[in-house]
This record gives sequence, structure tokens and C-alpha cells, in this order.
Amino acid sequence: MYKEHPVLYISLLSIFSSLYAVISLYPIGFPIIGLESARPIQVTQFIAILYGYLFGPVLGSLAVGIGGFISSSITITPPFYQLNFLPAYISAFVSGLSIRYKKGVLAVFLILWASYFLYPNVGPIWLFPYNTWFHIVAFILYTFSITFLYRFRGPKERENIIIIFATSLLSTITGQLLGATLFQAMYYPTMISTVEGFRIIWITTTFIYPIERLVIAVLATLAIIPIYRIINKLYPQIIYR
Repeated sequence: MYKEHPVLYISLLSIFSSLYAVISLYPIGFPIIGLESARPIQVTQFIAILYGYLFGPVLGSLAVGIGGFISSSITITPPFYQLNFLPAYISAFVSGLSIRYKKGVLAVFLILWASYFLYPNVGPIWLFPYNTWFHIVAFILYTFSITFLYRFRGPKERENIIIIFATSLLSTITGQLLGATLFQAMYYPTMISTVEGFRIIWITTTFIYPIERLVIAVLATLAIIPIYRIINKLYPQIIYR
């Protein structure tokens, strides 16, 4: 659709990236354990999942990437400085990818999960394997939703609350995995020089990151359902299908 209407594509990209840049300037969220000076994990990351679900893996993630990069460049803060937008970007990409390429979603998740879990020296497999329990829960829930909820496939699938929640949860969990992997790459063995420091982080966050990701997934689900219905009724041509 966007290949046939490039002006519409550029207009939507400009509007949604600008809106996301403004939203991203507000650091409302959860503090990052182990790095007190870091910018909080934003609750507004649910907007990235919404973008992906409505506009697909290209337009949705591009809007998040451009808008996020702008806001990250304005407020250059730890943990990832100008790359602070990347976790939300991958969440938008996975959310959009789920519309047509559900197996691709699982592939992206498994690659990032393995990178995080098996990271040399400081990955949870070496220090505290139980940290990854909620990743497995999200993976099972998403797999169940796309495998056994066959009766809701087709047009109704986009409005099914279980599928939307499972997609939102796996999307935000995938963003968390990318963020955790970047954290490992940037802060070991430089700023957090000891392996024991990472062990403490994994133990401390074992029951914290599930709460923050559940909040983001619930907000995304509550936003997607009414907004999808409104846009699909008034402007169906801009919905990714």
C-alpha cells in the first residue's frame, strides 16, 4: 500500500515519529537496577508496541527509531546514550512482524534470548539461571496464542485480547532482552567490573522486570483495542495487514 502512496507513507512517518519523540522526552518509568544515573525504563514504551501493531514492522519501527533517536540525542543519558531508543525500536518491530510473520517473531526472540542468556562470563546461565523464568512464560504464552487460538484467525485475530496481550508481552520482553544484552556489552568489564556485580543485578531483577513488562503489555493491550477499532473504521487504508 505504501509503495503506491509514498506521500502518505512520508506524512504518516513524519507525524508518528514526531509524536514519539515528544513522548519519549518524559522519563516516566522504572529505575534501572545497578546504574542509578541511568534514564528510567519508560512506561511509554507501550506506544512503540502500538505503532508496530497498527502500522507494521517497517513504518511502525521506523517511526519509533527516528523519534527515539531524536529524543535520545536531546537527552543523552545512560545506559545507552544515543542508543536508548533501541529496546523500544525492537519492540515495535516484533509487534509489527507478528501480523504476518509469527515464526519470524519467535526467531528474533530466540536469537536475543540466547545472546542474553549465554553472554560470556556474565550471562544468567553462568550466574543466576532463574532470572530468565519470565522470558519462558512470555514465549509459551505467545506460542499458545498463535497455535491453539485457531478459531480467532482471520479478521477477528487482530481484535482478540489474548493474542494482543501475548503479542504485546513478547514484544516488550524482546525489547528487554535487547536492552539487557546491550547492558552486558557496554558495562562488562568496564564500568561494572566484577562478575559478582552482574550476579546481584540478575538476582535483584528476577521479579522486578516481569512487573515492569506486565505493566507495559497491559497498557499496550488497553491502547491497541480501541485505537485499532477506531482507525480501522475511519481510515482502514493506513492499517498494516
